[in-house]
Amino acid sequence: MEKGSRHFMRSPARILKKIYQLYKLNPRRRELENEISAALGREIRLHAKPTKSRDRSSIYWAKNDGRNVGILRLLNPYFEPGPIPPNDSSPRYLLPMKYRLAHEWDAYSLLHPIGLSPEPIWHCKDATMGSHVDWPRVSNQLIANPDRFWRIMERVIPTLRSMHDLGIFHMDLNMGNILADEDGDGIMFIDFEYAGAVGLTPPQQKAFDYLQMISNTTRRRRGGDVLRADTDRMASLLDASIDTDTRNADLVFATNTLAKIDAIPGLHDSLKSVFTNL
Repeated sequence: MEKGSRHFMRSPARILKKIYQLYKLNPRRRELENEISAALGREIRLHAKPTKSRDRSSIYWAKNDGRNVGILRLLNPYFEPGPIPPNDSSPRYLLPMKYRLAHEWDAYSLLHPIGLSPEPIWHCKDATMGSHVDWPRVSNQLIANPDRFWRIMERVIPTLRSMHDLGIFHMDLNMGNILADEDGDGIMFIDFEYAGAVGLTPPQQKAFDYLQMISNTTRRRRGGDVLRADTDRMASLLDASIDTDTRNADLVFATNTLAKIDAIPGLHDSLKSVFTNL
């Protein structure tokens, strides 16, 4: 049985909820089609894209003459976030809806000129459209072929340094938020929905991006077995890219992320050679 079929059988209520959500958004979808078509000077039709998104937004293919020309994210006005836990010590927070799209648009506007994100094409108060990039997510590539792990990390880590040099911090960096060109060296970052907690310095946010990414790769379906076999290699890649302030950042705020790293034999000791306060 295919993965999608298993998901449907496990969560029929969730699937129906998503269908109903898209139905309620249809009037706004049609308005957006007219607005974007007028702005771009060509007919654009929006088609819902299957996604595991958590209801706070819906994703659409933007098509012209049946060809994918972009991806549109539409905020869901019916989404009701749960209460924020008291004394939440998380190093990041999900941006409020009215700021989230602008944050991603600004990130893409800086990253796209150096090839590190899709092109920002069009946006308004509740939707943003970027170019369609026909590269798979790194998470899917590693599931299909874990042996690609080091080849991909050799590209991702220095590229992440380039992003940080522009003053952009992701704060939700996992293998699902990175696109990689299978036939070349290209890397792109997507889905900028989080910001650093108040008080975190730029070096701390940079360090968190690296550590959060590494903790995500400890999962077996995201290259974990390959990482376990050579934790020093990860340290070597980091050592060649990370600046001095990031190396010396205070990491006391990253408790949960560090716990995942500590659970992998040898990984903490390897990374200690890079992050002095680990």
